[in-house]
Amino acid sequence: MRHCAPVWILPFACKGGMCSTCRAKLVEGAAQMEVNYSLEPWELEKGFILTCQARPTTDRVVVDYDHGLAVAASFDTLGASSQD
Repeated sequence: MRHCAPVWILPFACKGGMCSTCRAKLVEGAAQMEVNYSLEPWELEKGFILTCQARPTTDRVVVDYDHGLAVAASFDTLGASSQD
């Protein structure tokens, strides 16, 4: 029997950094956003990111979508991801 990775349905709408539907707090690791049209300076200071625009810069990132749903992903050096 083949092992299947869990399927996550993550919040998104515009996929362009404008609506903030994908806003999440970066709990662990680091990520760089390509664009940000919706987060305020105070949100950036508190560690919020737009996950539709964030690219991981560490091997592991953990984000919290504001309601206690922490999602972790590990990235290997080839860019493939595996979910925890």
